[in-house]
Amino acid sequence: MNKVSRIVTYLMLLAVASCATKETFLSNGVVGREIIASVLASNPEVDYKGAWKYAGSKQAKGEWVTDYYVPEGEGVEAWTRRFTFSNVRRSYSSPASPEAMMNALKESKVKQCPKVVWNIIQKSDADLLYEYHVADCDRNPVQHKIARILYAKANIWWITYTQKGPPMDEQERLRWIETLSELRIVVE
Repeated sequence: MNKVSRIVTYLMLLAVASCATKETFLSNGVVGREIIASVLASNPEVDYKGAWKYAGSKQAKGEWVTDYYVPEGEGVEAWTRRFTFSNVRRSYSSPASPEAMMNALKESKVKQCPKVVWNIIQKSDADLLYEYHVADCDRNPVQHKIARILYAKANIWWITYTQKGPPMDEQERLRWIETLSELRIVVE
């Protein structure tokens, strides 16, 4: 597993460690609830372009939670790079598929930024990997996002890596596509 994959794995495991669900988002079979928050601070493998820190979360109790991670020295409102991990409880009102969820997100983003460039990288019935780049938009900073939406029985997982500024160079882009593609859901 490459360094970036290990970083995302640690962050993902931390994000779901406290979720009360039988579905756990994993990479390489490690059970997320057994990983404690100190892993992020104490593990040297998590150092990618500098140290990362937990920057906070938003939630609607029992419905969804999103955890934010940013580089040390940055905050949830002022960041250059950011990981987000969202765990959404599936319900009758959830979008029918990852593609339907992505299309709703895209529709909202296009209303804010009509010139957004959107690309589906890979998809299946329960999984979608996509990216977009926002430029020339008064309502959003210039940024490049790579995201994955995974549907499980009871949960929807939405994992994103966002970098402010121009699009990532191809090597960086491929690294994040590979990293997000390796993550999987294990049902206990």
